Amino acid sequence: MTITVGIDSGSTATKGILLEDGVIQRRFSLPDAVSPRRRHR
Repeated sequence: MTITVGIDSGSTATKGILLEDGVIQRRFSLPDAVSPRRRHR
């Protein structure tokens, strides 16, 4: 059994995937905090 985790941390969300023997077991996507560039002053 091989477990693999992939994570992509982008500017708007962090996405992840969990594979077991190459088969997707779970996916997730979480919004990131508001970027300082996009905050209204």
